[in-house]
Amino acid sequence: MKTINHQQAWLFVLEQLQKEMPNTSFDTWVRNTQSLSFEKGIFTVAARNAYACVWLESRLENTITRLLADILKCSVKIIFLVAQDKKGDFVDDEEKSSNGACIEALDSTSYRDEVHPDHVVMLDGYALRLLEHGDMTPKEMSLWVGFRQAIFRQHKAGKGTIHNVPHYDVTQFAMMSRAAFFRELKGAKVMCGRKFVAGGHVELLPEDAYSASYANRYRVLISPLLTRRDSAVIENILVADIDMVATRDEAKKEVLKTLDKLTSYGPADWINQEVDVQANQPRHIQEIVRRVLGWEGDFPEDLSSACEKLYDRILGGFGKVFITHYFLRVVVPSLKLTHAQAWAIIILRDKCWFDHASGTQRDYALVPGGLLTLARWVGVTGRSIEEWMQIPEFNAFVLVADREKLDIPDEWSRTNTQIFFVYQQEPQISKALADEKVRLGWRKSETLVTKKCDSLLEEVRLTLRKSETLFNNLNITVINNKNMDAKTASVRHAAQTPKTGQTSGTPQIRTEAFPADCQNGVRLMLEIFNVIAPARQLANTRGGDFALWVKEIRGLEKRASDYGVSLEYAMRLTHEHWNKSPFTVSHPAALKNTMVSVLAQNTGGKTSQVNTLTAFEVNLENFVPRGA
Repeated sequence: MKTINHQQAWLFVLEQLQKEMPNTSFDTWVRNTQSLSFEKGIFTVAARNAYACVWLESRLENTITRLLADILKCSVKIIFLVAQDKKGDFVDDEEKSSNGACIEALDSTSYRDEVHPDHVVMLDGYALRLLEHGDMTPKEMSLWVGFRQAIFRQHKAGKGTIHNVPHYDVTQFAMMSRAAFFRELKGAKVMCGRKFVAGGHVELLPEDAYSASYANRYRVLISPLLTRRDSAVIENILVADIDMVATRDEAKKEVLKTLDKLTSYGPADWINQEVDVQANQPRHIQEIVRRVLGWEGDFPEDLSSACEKLYDRILGGFGKVFITHYFLRVVVPSLKLTHAQAWAIIILRDKCWFDHASGTQRDYALVPGGLLTLARWVGVTGRSIEEWMQIPEFNAFVLVADREKLDIPDEWSRTNTQIFFVYQQEPQISKALADEKVRLGWRKSETLVTKKCDSLLEEVRLTLRKSETLFNNLNITVINNKNMDAKTASVRHAAQTPKTGQTSGTPQIRTEAFPADCQNGVRLMLEIFNVIAPARQLANTRGGDFALWVKEIRGLEKRASDYGVSLEYAMRLTHEHWNKSPFTVSHPAALKNTMVSVLAQNTGGKTSQVNTLTAFEVNLENFVPRGA
């Protein structure tokens, strides 16, 4: 049989993708890609720039991996790299091509030419929880981003995460000066005889005797550590589940079962719990499992695999955060924003509402707790946030709505939910500098913008306020994006091929497969929350999602009975609260705590019909930003 080389395999993949994709998307992102190599199960592909790599990874990685595995008849890992020039150097859009060709940019704008919004740093959205939970300071987060960006290209090329890194490669993305960088290194924390900075994400290593580089050596984590609070939640769940077992083998089986169960749920279903956090709380799931089981020595492969799957599920459950290079390298140092101010802007941009109905990103974020919550996320006081709102450099990015002039839901008043209007684009610093050259990063020879930005910031603030006036004659419908996700997940779940040991069928057939006392609850889950029940296992199988649903539906029936109301009334009351304070619902257990709370606040004899609104409408006709 003739062997297929990597170029031939890639041509076949391109042919298949062209059949399945819209022509515009294929021509823009896929057509000009090239295969570089296929070694030791790693298939490397070159794309035209960093943003194209991100686009391909986020949308086509699984499809391409499946196609390559079918063609090459082996397991394949796909890696996308920025295309190389003839000398073998990586070429990004930021670097000038020197091949002598005359290139004319069409349909470009001065904003895109200067800002390059496709040049981004991409982080797991989970990383922001490290700030929100207080596990990292904004300065530590900035330092990690700088290190991560400095070694990311080598990491993608399969060269590991230990490198000699010059300080200027870090500082240009870490939003700090050389002096500030070395102050951070001097204050490294020692743990178990090893030095760490950036909240434990960067380890300082001894000098390499065989290296001619004058740069220091570091080991850099690409993915974020778990927060201590989330680690404590996982540990508490595991400890509770093995509480009644008698032997170590039984404990291991229970831990495996619990890890698999947590992986099958979305992280939002179970991870947001208030727990006591220990000072020496492990930050890796494997370390947590070792401590729970008292395991020493080599870690079993099945446990290791289950831990990795849960970790991937947690990281994937919070999406991605995109930060432009221009914001980190130009805007922050030019406007002299502090690290806390910069990350407040990044967080609010990330939390801006996404309207699933229109598929567009809105320019406002809803934050329960308002200014105090934002202050907690970035490690400052509420008074500091109030002062920031009066600073032109910060106020150009963020405005706070005056709730007294808005018709908002009562629930938002009780939870002190604030509406933040957030400027999504970057201010063009070149406008402030006029004919002066804009230079990127923190270098001694660079000219930083000081008072020259005043007129620019006023223009940005006017632009933000103009965007707000667009809402003056509209009602902003705050669509529950969690609800949209739940519907999509339910449809996807129903369309999947049933696992071995399960029966398939329509939602009606699945409902009738449940015991008679559970069928009403299963029907209500579909009718009220649009969640389809799992298929019933065959007679020779045990446990699984079906058995879990039976147990949880009966638990909800009992709680409703304890308060003297029907299950339907209790679930509709829960749904009313859910519309006001959204959370993910993918199984009956997700309703348990909220149902108890809402039933406790309502008398058992209440018989009025429950209003099942599906959205809130916030009237912004009289919106006036504070400080306007």
